[in-house]
Amino acid sequence: MSMFETSGQSGGEARKARTLQKLERMNRTLRHQEPDRVPIRDFFWGGFLPRWRRELNLPDDANPYYHYDLDWIVTVPNMDPWIRPFETLRETPEEVVVRTGFGAILRKQSAWPMPEMTAWEMDTFEKLEAAEFDPPDERRRFCVAGDNQSAGVGDGFARNSPAWIETVRSLRPDFPVYGSMIEYAECLTRLIGQQNSMLWMGLYPERMGKVIDRIGAFYTACAKAEIDAAAGLPDGFVVWGDVA
Repeated sequence: MSMFETSGQSGGEARKARTLQKLERMNRTLRHQEPDRVPIRDFFWGGFLPRWRRELNLPDDANPYYHYDLDWIVTVPNMDPWIRPFETLRETPEEVVVRTGFGAILRKQSAWPMPEMTAWEMDTFEKLEAAEFDPPDERRRFCVAGDNQSAGVGDGFARNSPAWIETVRSLRPDFPVYGSMIEYAECLTRLIGQQNSMLWMGLYPERMGKVIDRIGAFYTACAKAEIDAAAGLPDGFVVWGDVA
């Protein structure tokens, strides 16, 4: 299970009074106004959930967002540069190796907490410089289920992640729901790896700067397309990435 797999449990589109109270809490906090209390939320690694359920003697479908009545939740569309099914390169009971829509070859061993990126399609700077991504407003990013590296590969491994807009609709009755998009450094980690990112910045600073500007513009366009596809359903937006 992925940390981004959470979907709603109540059904229907009517928002509960408690949900609107949470939204007011969030909005006041983001406006630097005093709320009734500090909003609380978290991400939960897939590997945490079975242990949490077991140790607290909870049912198999227990969900921490609902169990602790958390205040808001972040959702993730398909942010892969190329929207395509995972290509399975090897699969055994112990491990799976796939090529994703980032062109990354990922090895996920069931006993390991995180996947290992072993290679990348963009293995030269010239390939990166010439790369053309699928359109940022491609509807499959938001409205169609499918394989998706950010949602499907973390400490777990999942195929055919739900359509983002359906996840938003399912959660909205119970939580303030936020859309999200990665920034360029998060893309580079998946697209070429951290070593190549640093190396090519040093070797080709001006040319790499243009590539970074282009990736930043691409994800800005993806964010705008996500907001348009959402048709006003999310309550806010998060830009995220490991930029430290």
